[in-house]
Amino acid sequence: MGSITAKAKIVARTDREMTVEADLVDAQGVTVAKAAAELCILEKK
Repeated sequence: MGSITAKAKIVARTDREMTVEADLVDAQGVTVAKAAAELCILEKK
């Protein structure tokens, strides 16, 4: 198989929420997987 690199970026953010997208790229630069997530930012305790 070889190495896989994750490249992620924040698409949108508020004080309490964040949307992120990521690509997994192989050694030849080919995108082999994509992901997206909506995350909730928790308060520090």
